[in-house]
Amino acid sequence: MNTQQAGKKPAETTERDAKYVTIRLGGQVFGLPIGRVEDVFVPDNFTHVPLAGRAVAGVLNLRGRIVTAIDLSEVMGVPALNDTQALRPAVNVQYLTESYGLLTDTVGEVISLGAERLGPNPVNLNKGWARISLGTAMLEDELMVVLDVDALIQDILGRELGPGAGMAAQNSASAVTGVMASAGESA
Repeated sequence: MNTQQAGKKPAETTERDAKYVTIRLGGQVFGLPIGRVEDVFVPDNFTHVPLAGRAVAGVLNLRGRIVTAIDLSEVMGVPALNDTQALRPAVNVQYLTESYGLLTDTVGEVISLGAERLGPNPVNLNKGWARISLGTAMLEDELMVVLDVDALIQDILGRELGPGAGMAAQNSASAVTGVMASAGESA
């Protein structure tokens, strides 16, 4: 066991602790499982996609990959602190074979949480958030909602493909991004 140094007990982590990349949107902190995060970047140039829903900010080329930029403020219903999408950082995640850049207000630190700290969603959590959440964890003075990346992207694709898309949205992520990639290539 670690000893105390200068009156402070060092933070202990174990291999069983889960690690999360924290992001902030509006006044809310969210966590993304670190294993789902490819990288973090600031999109400097993305192409608008005609007829795409409001959640799709555009597409961009990130080191040779076509990435669909998703505005999390639109998805989560939380106003972004910065309305200029190109100035907001993005967290790159993979869903099936496609890359998505989740635009947020800020990217924070990586935190470790023991499994016992991740609890169920509170009954009063927004129903849309609960649908895409793996659970919540109480941090020092705020609640972190841990996002389920697969459920988040499936939810976005379901919106983009329209009502009744159901399994098509879950099984065919390239249906939306393929069209977007074509639009990005011709721009």
